[in-house]
Amino acid sequence: MSSGSFHVSGIPYAKLRTISYSRLLAGDRPMIAELLAACSHDGFFYLDLLGPESQAMLEQIERLFVLAKEIHDLPTVEKLDYEMEKFGPLKIGG
Repeated sequence: MSSGSFHVSGIPYAKLRTISYSRLLAGDRPMIAELLAACSHDGFFYLDLLGPESQAMLEQIERLFVLAKEIHDLPTVEKLDYEMEKFGPLKIGG
């Protein structure tokens, strides 16, 4: 599937390539080529996570969101106790 710019009722939109995570995990060469084309030419794509292979990754992502909320909810003074120099300009007051 190719992507590009389209217009519907005068409103521009981009047609995204759909990349199957399941097919990538299976080593599907045409899907890998499609991913490379999407990254090289379009710069973005839709990642299809509907297969059962995606469940573990989706659970990890959910745990990361919970952890990020817990960290961001800490009082500022407590967050300052952690070494943040490695994050450079992203550190508090950076």
